[in-house]
This record gives sequence, structure tokens and C-alpha cells, in this order.
Amino acid sequence: EGSLIVGYATSCKEIDPISSDPHIIQEAERGVNVVIWSFINLLKDTSTGKQTFDFGLNTTCIAAVARTLRNKGLKTTHLVSVGGWDAPHPD
Repeated sequence: EGSLIVGYATSCKEIDPISSDPHIIQEAERGVNVVIWSFINLLKDTSTGKQTFDFGLNTTCIAAVARTLRNKGLKTTHLVSVGGWDAPHPD
């Protein structure tokens, strides 16, 4: 129910979400209720030739952000974005 207010999150490096990027928490406090973590890239593994994913964000940090938001009572949905503007496209 209600509006979707979406924000993209492009960094999450530290396990402590406040130290890592306080903007995510602050924006959720301002009403963002969908966080899209970006970006996962599709790549070709040069040794096997198979497609693979490159996910450069720290998943432990993302889990800590989600936990912090939940503990603050801020209902959010978390998504990931695959690709993006000018992202690589493997064969």
C-alpha cells in the first residue's frame, strides 16, 4: 500500500552502515522505502569463457544496513540492479 519512493545505493563498504554511508539511513528516514543496490555487472570469465556476475558491493554491509533499517522500524524493500548505463554485455 502507498507510494514507492525509490533510491539508488551505490556504496556500502563498512560493516557499520552509519560509517559506511549514512545517506542510506537518512533517506529511509525521509521516506525512501525501496533501496536499489547498484550495480551487478554481467561479465565473461576469461579462463572458462562462461558468463559470471561481478558484484562489487559488500553484502555484509548491505545486510547490516537492512538490519539497521528494520531495527529503526523503517520498512524497506531491497533490490539489486543488473547492468546499468554503459555496462558490459558479454556474448
